[in-house]
Amino acid sequence: MRSNQVVRCCLRLSLCAALTAAAGCDSDECGVDPSGRDDAAAGDAIEVEVGLSGGIGELEFVPLEPGGDIPLETFGQGGTHATVAVRARGLGTNVAFFDVTVENARTRAVVMTVPSSRPQLWICDEAREVCDQVSVHVMTGGLAPVGIENRDGLEVIVHAQVRDETGRRGSGSQEGVLRWMGPPLRDAGVRDAGGADDDGGADLDGGL
Repeated sequence: MRSNQVVRCCLRLSLCAALTAAAGCDSDECGVDPSGRDDAAAGDAIEVEVGLSGGIGELEFVPLEPGGDIPLETFGQGGTHATVAVRARGLGTNVAFFDVTVENARTRAVVMTVPSSRPQLWICDEAREVCDQVSVHVMTGGLAPVGIENRDGLEVIVHAQVRDETGRRGSGSQEGVLRWMGPPLRDAGVRDAGGADDDGGADLDGGL
């Protein structure tokens, strides 16, 4: 009984080897892609670009050049924000999730938008192949030591991740420099008592 099982096992192995040879590939070239990537899925990925808001009403996407200036702004509700934009190519829909992180290029401290729990509307062309999110505000508390002077001129890396409701996703990054676009408020983002930065938002590094 044991010998019959061994014979059947050998026959199966021989058949597998013959089929592999007929296909014209070695065993490590057939079957599952050792890289773990599916070509069709990889070709269907969403292309993501980091940029800035521009044009009439700041409603147009403007590419961020490597090392370009990223506006720092302070709004009525308080807190100091970096303002960027995100472009997704090949999205195919005007509703998708996105998350943006800003990383201190020197210390690697990271802050981000509130993690998206629901898909957002995008500004798209008619074919919904090129879609934009403009005026994306990221709180900068924790990126640098307390004091807004430390953020003006700070070198950062902006990362953007996009995914649709079917699970397709893509990501993109760009380097830039935080710059005040107008005269900063000296007390913006700093408490009068204790001197601690009170910017909100998601701080992934716990501040400095």
